[in-house]
Amino acid sequence: MILDQGIILEYYLDDAYADDCERILHDLIEGNCEGDLSDFHLHGTIAIFNTYFKERAPDEIQDLIFSIVTASGLDLYHLSARDQVQICEIQRNSVLDFDDATLVHCIDVLDAETIITLDGDLDNYDGAIDFDVLHPADY
Repeated sequence: MILDQGIILEYYLDDAYADDCERILHDLIEGNCEGDLSDFHLHGTIAIFNTYFKERAPDEIQDLIFSIVTASGLDLYHLSARDQVQICEIQRNSVLDFDDATLVHCIDVLDAETIITLDGDLDNYDGAIDFDVLHPADY
């Protein structure tokens, strides 16, 4: 599965689906399931942590990175320049923004089947790449 950054943010910011997202993250950390997170989405999460956590941001960011690096079931996918050009093509040929097009690209190149997200925009994708969208509440 491909992990959207919203899953991490929902948990850390203790929003409405925090418990569902915690279960997913726990399973990834323990290796009970497998998933991938792009470095683009990690960096986006870090940027939000800087704003949200203010003085605590360095500690929270370090904890997040440590959790990702040591997670038994989660791999970090590093986007190359070629990946980013291909993401622009997905974006150009669909209604998706770069963020969501990155998720679709990762599904394709990593041969995954499911994107786990809170974002409803992926429901409007009508391109050639097939995937399932899973809401954390349905995990």
